[in-house]
Amino acid sequence: MKIYQFPEIYQDWIEKRLGSLHYTLRQPQKLAAAILKASDLYQQDDSLSPWQDADFRAAYYCYFFPLNYVRSLKAIDEAKQLGFFHAQQKYVDYGCGPGTLSAALRDQEIPMKSLVGTDHDLSLKTDYLALSHGSFDPRGKTIPLKGKTLLASYVLNELKEPPAFWLQADSIFLIEPATHQAFKKLLAFRDQLLREGFYLWAPCPHSFSCPLTNSRKDWCHDRVHWKWPQWFADLQSHLPMKNYTLTMSYLIASRNPPPKLNSVRIIGDELKEKGKSRWMICQNDQRQFLSFLHRQGHPPELHRGQSLKSVQGSPKGNEIRISSKEDIQF
Repeated sequence: MKIYQFPEIYQDWIEKRLGSLHYTLRQPQKLAAAILKASDLYQQDDSLSPWQDADFRAAYYCYFFPLNYVRSLKAIDEAKQLGFFHAQQKYVDYGCGPGTLSAALRDQEIPMKSLVGTDHDLSLKTDYLALSHGSFDPRGKTIPLKGKTLLASYVLNELKEPPAFWLQADSIFLIEPATHQAFKKLLAFRDQLLREGFYLWAPCPHSFSCPLTNSRKDWCHDRVHWKWPQWFADLQSHLPMKNYTLTMSYLIASRNPPPKLNSVRIIGDELKEKGKSRWMICQNDQRQFLSFLHRQGHPPELHRGQSLKSVQGSPKGNEIRISSKEDIQF
């Protein structure tokens, strides 16, 4: 299990940005109040850009920026393992905000010929240029996407439907909230991409229908394990929500086919039941579980979002029952 970290180099940048808004990391209780206010603002449908609110901006710098940055690292890591970035050289970050996803890509040294951020709020330009080292273009949907990768982080959930021009891109890299509602939008777009000739790279290990399409209580999302910086821990002590782990949904697709994908993905946390442990898995269009009987010893350590090359076990209804770790090829 990989533990992600938020880079220490950003602490000074965050402190400077907070200082311009009359905040400081040395006053975490004051920042916590702004974060709670920002959380409420996120739920509102308002034509006024939240970035024009100083409290919201301060909350994003010290709280939402680290959280979304770490989420980005997990999705980027998955794409890197599949070789997704080898053929991608030009990127457009749509609805880029201050540049969180772009910064994470740059920090991971993803090869780039160009990186352009676009957002309707021009006040974000300074932050985007500082964080991403790319360029900022306010044209939005008029930026040509042919031959480029569209990046979008926490954008689709704010739209009624995906913009048609997104389909002009050669590849698409989306990160969305880990909510049932956001997943439904992402799932509908997944189906649209398949109809338009795109190939799925991640997280889906197949191009069949999603096994959770009709589920009312389960939806596909990943879990990210990370280590808090000390200043973030101080901030968290004044907040009711504790982000010991982070969750997200994401979708990576391209007009180019992926290499041979891993055949099984863990899409659920361990469910400890009487006498056994179960993990929801995805390998086709059927809702299935991996299971292990406790009388056989300690269950293997498996985590939501983990990919497995193969599983050998005995079918039991909608379960594949394994007897040891050796039944799993990682």
